[in-house]
Amino acid sequence: MDGKAMPTDANPYHEMDDLSSVPEKSNDGNGDDKLKSENDRSKIGLNNDQSRSHTCRRKLKELYEENEFLLLILIAIVGAKIYPPLGAEYLYPDITADWISVMFIFLLAGLALKTEEFEAAFSQYFFNLFVQTFNFGVVSLVGFTLAIILVKIGALDQSLADGMVICSCLPMAINMVIILCKNADGDEAAAVFNSAVGNLIGIFLSPVLILGYLGVSGDIDLVDIFW
Repeated sequence: MDGKAMPTDANPYHEMDDLSSVPEKSNDGNGDDKLKSENDRSKIGLNNDQSRSHTCRRKLKELYEENEFLLLILIAIVGAKIYPPLGAEYLYPDITADWISVMFIFLLAGLALKTEEFEAAFSQYFFNLFVQTFNFGVVSLVGFTLAIILVKIGALDQSLADGMVICSCLPMAINMVIILCKNADGDEAAAVFNSAVGNLIGIFLSPVLILGYLGVSGDIDLVDIFW
């Protein structure tokens, strides 16, 4: 048989053995990359959750700061509804509401305002005259007219109508005027001045208005009022 003879030491499976002895390519690098990418995604998701939580807290804080006064009023109303004796008895409203709260509000308002602001508020003669005229004249007249209409159509009892007229003849509440003006970014000096002057005028003017609208009179003990 012609041709070169195959060497005796040649092994047809030797090449396959060499291939089988080549180490396989490790997949550990791909596993590490996949694990790293999963960790990164989890960190990004955690950061997004924290960011949303922080944004939600910030919005709630801004909402509370913008509507703090109204929210506290609602909390007080709900608390009074749940347990009325707390404010009616245990907090001694005759002392805390009538004396301490008014003095505290005036003290804070006085500390926050400058003397020049009070001078400017006092010098606004036409504005102060308009405020007092509107409070005692316009408000009482509107209240009296509305009370007559409601009684005529049978929507309001006469005793409640008289009470509405009496309330419309009263001066502005000091604490509400100052607090509402402060929350509305108004002229606090003018609010303090007009609320104080209005309550002094109301001692003499409110009984006259009530007598003129309702045609009733009564005895007033000035000692009990001022002491």
